[in-house]
Amino acid sequence: MSKLRCTCGNIISDTLSPSDVSGCLLSDICMDEFFISISRIVDSYVQHFANDDVESWRREHLGDGYPTTVSPGDMIHDLLVTQFLDLTLAAVECDECGRLWFQEKPNTNRYHAYVPEVDAEKRTKKLGDFKSQDER
Repeated sequence: MSKLRCTCGNIISDTLSPSDVSGCLLSDICMDEFFISISRIVDSYVQHFANDDVESWRREHLGDGYPTTVSPGDMIHDLLVTQFLDLTLAAVECDECGRLWFQEKPNTNRYHAYVPEVDAEKRTKKLGDFKSQDER
């Protein structure tokens, strides 16, 4: 996304990483699929490793153009990030009005806004704020 003009006129930017205005939405069904894919990817890697055949695993899962010097952990990371992004909807929060913008479908650049039902004075930031009430 990088930048999105909110209905209120504010420009929401997630160009800094990590960003406290952006996040992801993952349904229960997609979350289950994601965790199943983790098991399959790791099981497949372990099996190929035991057979001393990691190179064919790398080609099968990442293609011939993928660098051969990347560590196993980084290869698995790259596969999981791709799988995660294919299953999640991007979400951004306007830091002015509190609207939450959700991607229409994964890997698209169309967003829909949802407006908080509370007054601006009572609104609290939702993304990027993981402190408990006791820590505030």
